[in-house]
Amino acid sequence: MEQNIIAEVAQYLKSNNIENASKRILDLAWYYLRDAPEYDAALLIRKEYNLSKTLGQKEVSSDELEIVKAKLTGLLEVIVALNIETAPPKVEPLIVVNDLEKTFNHISKKFKFGPVSISIDKGEIVGVVGENGNGKTTFLRLLQEEISKDSGELSHHYNIKEQAAPATYKRKNRTAFIPQRIPKWRGTLMENLIYFASIHGYTGALNTKIVEYVVHRMGLSAFVGLKWAQISTGYKLRFELAKMLVWEPDVLIFDEPLANLDIQATQNLLDDLKFFSQSTIHPIGILLTSQQLHEVEQVSDKVLFLRNGKPIFCGNKNDFEETRAQKVIEISIDARVEELEALLAGLVTTVSGMNKITRITFPKEVDVKQLLNKLIASNFELIYYRDITNSTVQLFND
Repeated sequence: MEQNIIAEVAQYLKSNNIENASKRILDLAWYYLRDAPEYDAALLIRKEYNLSKTLGQKEVSSDELEIVKAKLTGLLEVIVALNIETAPPKVEPLIVVNDLEKTFNHISKKFKFGPVSISIDKGEIVGVVGENGNGKTTFLRLLQEEISKDSGELSHHYNIKEQAAPATYKRKNRTAFIPQRIPKWRGTLMENLIYFASIHGYTGALNTKIVEYVVHRMGLSAFVGLKWAQISTGYKLRFELAKMLVWEPDVLIFDEPLANLDIQATQNLLDDLKFFSQSTIHPIGILLTSQQLHEVEQVSDKVLFLRNGKPIFCGNKNDFEETRAQKVIEISIDARVEELEALLAGLVTTVSGMNKITRITFPKEVDVKQLLNKLIASNFELIYYRDITNSTVQLFND
């Protein structure tokens, strides 16, 4: 049995997170029991839960949630008792780039991208960050072979040998891309999902099965008959992701997916991306660009930070701290910079403020608890605190 998902579902049920519990038990059944009655039961529970929410009118009542929770708990016990044997997926590269470079020679401005070396592996998320105009979109276009590279290597490691088609087409047919500006589509949401699954070879009963799974898994149960103008921006993005998931790509590339989402929608999307990247049956590689660095770093395994087209940091997220000589925290506090400098004298290196956020750097041998204790014991009100020592957000101000 895939114990990670079992533990996730159990924890979600314990904390009354019915939304994620119903998602993950459906994933569990889809991965291992899609032809068994347990899958049909998981699909029905998720569908009923989705339809019990009337958006803009009411939330699911506590009594309704208890009923769903009881159904999920019972189903989880049944699935655990089946004791299904699985093998963990292999960690393998999907896209590998080595010293990739591209130069644009416009009349008014020249821009050089690279050299960049990084891989996108099965089961991992790569976050590409940086301010606008620093090469994020160029990198995406190079990966999709929309533009040609000047130098370096770009290799794809997809299982495409048996497909009778040109190699470039076959590679693109395994890479899903979701742009920041979602193109308008015609017909209903369900019609589009059926169509996109069919043109990728999912026909007949298989088409019906995978479309139903994705619709209910993505919380789109109440939207299947709606058209473009009837769906909000957040649900349009959720539909775009569903449209890609129905044909099970190897790599998913997202351009600024968080730009127009609220806090809850952002968290739901990032949770879903992490879930799908770590599928035990079909783990995919995900690359997403964003300026919302804290949110991206929550789910990313690797980070590529671009400035003026060059990689300022490129590697495993957890290795970033080793590149920094100081610890860094951010706080929001009702005190002036000079007051904090006096309070923390002898402990800190610098104190700087910007937009109500104060950034404090200090030697690595200083315990952050010392600083926090001094701040808490003072007459100043500490409103917000974040340790960014291991975050590439520091690079925006370097």
